Amino acid sequence: MARTRALANGPVELTDSSGKQISLPLTAIFFDGNAVKAEGDLYTANKALLDPWLAYLAAIGWLFPDAQPPVKTAMVIAAKDPGSNGNFIQIVFSNFDETDPNDPKFDTTVTETNLYTGLTPPTVQTVLGASAGSGTEPGLVFVPGAAPTDLPKAGSYPLTVTGANTFAAADIPKDSGAGNAFTVQAKADGADGAQTKVEIKDVDTSASTFTLAANWDKTANQITSSQVGSNFAYLITVAAPVGGSISAPAAGTITLNGGSDAASAASASAAVPG
Repeated sequence: MARTRALANGPVELTDSSGKQISLPLTAIFFDGNAVKAEGDLYTANKALLDPWLAYLAAIGWLFPDAQPPVKTAMVIAAKDPGSNGNFIQIVFSNFDETDPNDPKFDTTVTETNLYTGLTPPTVQTVLGASAGSGTEPGLVFVPGAAPTDLPKAGSYPLTVTGANTFAAADIPKDSGAGNAFTVQAKADGADGAQTKVEIKDVDTSASTFTLAANWDKTANQITSSQVGSNFAYLITVAAPVGGSISAPAAGTITLNGGSDAASAASASAAVPG
C-alpha cells in the first residue's frame, strides 16, 4: 500500500491511567491505504493506548489522509547559463513507455525563445553582444564583427555550421540593396547551435527599428531519465534532488524560473516532479 501523511487540527493527545498526558505529533502518524498507523519511540512506548485512539479518530474523520501527498522530485533542471533569459526555457515530457517500470522511456522537448523588440542597427550589437554573454541582454545569439549600420530584411534564418567552423551562424541580409546587415552566431560552439533559428520581423524603415526573435528547439525521443542531461547539455544542466537520485519525471511541461541579470546573475531552475 502507498504511505500517505496524516492530517488533523493538531497533535493526537490523550491521558494515560496515571494522569500523564501524551501528545503524539502528526509527523509520527501516517496512513497505509485505509489503515492509520504511527511510528517513533513515543508511539512504541504507548502503542496499546494509541492504536485504538488513532483508529477512533480516523473513524470519525478527525484524522484523515492527505488527498495531495507531497510530490517526489525526480530531478533538478537549471539553465546552463545564468540570466533572466533562462526563465524562457521550457521542458516537455511526453509519450511514456513503461515497459520497464523501473526505467521508463519518454520523449523530451526543450525550447528557449528570446524576444528583442525596438532594436535599431546601432543597438542590436549592444543588446545581444559582440561575443557570447557580452550584451546587455545576452541570449541564444550574438552579433560578431563590426557594428551594424543597415536594417535587416524580414524573414526566418536558421543557423547552420558551415565549412571548417565549429559554430553555427546565419547571415541576415539587408532590408534593401545587396549584402548582409549583420551576422548572428550561436552562443556556444557545437552542433546543437544549429538548433537555433532567428526571425526578423516588424521592420519599420521610417523609425529604423525591427524585432529579432531567437528560438532554440530540440526533441529527443524515447530516452531515459539518466539521458536528459547529456541530450540537452547545450542549454540545461540536470542534477539529482538533495538526498536522492535522478528518476523518471511526470508527464507535463516545466518552465524554469528564478533567472536574474543582477550583479551576481542567477540561473533559472526548477524541481521536476516525479
